[in-house]
Amino acid sequence: MTTPIASSTSPVAPTAAADNSAVEQKFEMLLGQNMMMRMQASQQAMSKSMTKMTDAIKQSVKDEE
Repeated sequence: MTTPIASSTSPVAPTAAADNSAVEQKFEMLLGQNMMMRMQASQQAMSKSMTKMTDAIKQSVKDEE
């Protein structure tokens, strides 16, 4: 049975690769979250702008009446 010896002397590379993969996944997740937050902020700003424009148009129509 050489498996216990092989597992105890296994190189560090697999764990380093696993750690690197986990860091990459976390980084990608954070990038995705950042992109979603920026999209939401952009949508909110556009909605606010559209509301302002709509209100201005309504006011303009009222002023003409």
